[in-house]
Amino acid sequence: MATLLKVWVDRHLVGVCDRECYNADGGDCDCCCGGVNHGVGLLQATRNLREISLTSIADWIEAHAPMRETACIVITPRHLQDHSGTA
Repeated sequence: MATLLKVWVDRHLVGVCDRECYNADGGDCDCCCGGVNHGVGLLQATRNLREISLTSIADWIEAHAPMRETACIVITPRHLQDHSGTA
């Protein structure tokens, strides 16, 4: 399973965007991608990571882990590349 995005706050994992999101079939998304990757498949979800801003992730954290003072760490896998042939 490819995990595209993890959000940690105060050393606690508070959000994950993985195949449950990008392979979803209907329903609502409440993961840390903000719904951008919901049901779009792995390739498009990988491309979408370039469009997800730190501001939208910060807004998600505020809604799901309020009152935290430690900055979040956003981790994306090192193997993610631009699949169009350019780096």
